[in-house]
Amino acid sequence: MISAENEYYLRVYLLLFEGSSYITKEIIRRELPKYGGDLDALLKLKKESKLRHEFHKKQMEKLFPNGGYDKTNINTWDMQMLVGVILIIFQPTLSTREKEKLKEIKDTRNTLAHGSAVELNRKKYDEKKHQIQVAIEELASGFNDAVKTKCRKFISTYIFDPLDVSSAIKRLQELRSTDDKFQELLDLTAKSQNVIQKGISGVESNIRKDLKDLDERIKKVDEKTLQGLNELIKEVKGKVLSLFKGSGRGIYNLQIRFDGVTLFTRET
Repeated sequence: MISAENEYYLRVYLLLFEGSSYITKEIIRRELPKYGGDLDALLKLKKESKLRHEFHKKQMEKLFPNGGYDKTNINTWDMQMLVGVILIIFQPTLSTREKEKLKEIKDTRNTLAHGSAVELNRKKYDEKKHQIQVAIEELASGFNDAVKTKCRKFISTYIFDPLDVSSAIKRLQELRSTDDKFQELLDLTAKSQNVIQKGISGVESNIRKDLKDLDERIKKVDEKTLQGLNELIKEVKGKVLSLFKGSGRGIYNLQIRFDGVTLFTRET
């Protein structure tokens, strides 16, 4: 089982990626029509002056697939790219509060991504989850109810609900192509699962051994009990038959029962 500190990290990182990615994509879709609607053209305008200084080679390849001949797909962008592009291209039409919250998301992502361990203590967890939650809620406040509901669902799933580790791992596998940190989280959870499986196998082995020992002990007890019971029946039969033979009485139907079971029947 993953530790509490690992779970805190997993919750915060998934909330950051799922919730923040969702709302930043909605911001791009909202702002894009204000600038003509052609995202690829807007990216090319800022390629040399801004974007090349902001993003590394792999990120630039996602912004300009096939050297810019293919259209970009925001669903392949990582959190740094989503926030960075918004702040570079759409900054003039963003509110001051939106820019502040986007920068908070960017800083939180960088802090988590560049940390030496995939874990958070309780204090840091409470701090980060509150920061991300407030940022997502404020960024969603200007959208319709459907967007707000979707954001609340992310917050509920990764902060308040019990964490389904299997589902979280599956989601990490789906998302690992968009952020290198997800592979590290997957390695951690896989290692934890191996530890759990070894523990379960060890327990199962011990249980099987204990059951085998118990079965052998029961057999020995049963053999001794049956042997003693047979000797008792034989002794009782002999005494009863002797009693009737010496009595000179007529024929009797003799039954010896033990615990509701007929052990011996004899007419004499």
